[in-house]
Amino acid sequence: MPRTLRLRRPSPAMVVAFIALGLALGGTSYAVVKPGKNTVGSRQLRNNAVSAVKLKAGAVDSSKVRDDSLTGQDINESTLGAVPNAVQAAGAARAAVADGLAQIVYTVTSATLGPAPGNGTSSESDPTEARCPAGHRVVGGGIQLEDSMSQVDGYPSSGGTGWTGRAANDDVLAPHSFTVYAICVAAATIG
Repeated sequence: MPRTLRLRRPSPAMVVAFIALGLALGGTSYAVVKPGKNTVGSRQLRNNAVSAVKLKAGAVDSSKVRDDSLTGQDINESTLGAVPNAVQAAGAARAAVADGLAQIVYTVTSATLGPAPGNGTSSESDPTEARCPAGHRVVGGGIQLEDSMSQVDGYPSSGGTGWTGRAANDDVLAPHSFTVYAICVAAATIG
């Protein structure tokens, strides 16, 4: 004869024990899922999980950055002071430029050319030279003309001692002036 099993109702003590066991296990798993303060480390963070907007202002300082890990692009150079010797070097560079500018000389020579002869030709000047001072060489020059005049020639003088120019007056009624100028620099001494 087959035996039938009869299910018995659990006692109230057993029900309370199961509830207590469930709460105890649930609380333990809650503690494992929710980490405590200062317990998150690099193992818990995914790559790129922390962005700049999630960082508290001032949270990252030089003590938190690995030495030699930043590049020029990471640093705002305008916030850096000058290296002490760089200030002196900048002053020396300005002095050298000023000394070089003192070696540039600008010379001029003016001449007047009489009226044109009136036969359809212009009156032309002789070569007029703006000379460089002794120890200087020409690096450029030009001619400034009054109205009714034209430039015939403009070139460095032989040996680089100045700038030579020639002009023509097309006005048959009046004389006109022109100016030849030279830009000279101190010649370097080799030796």
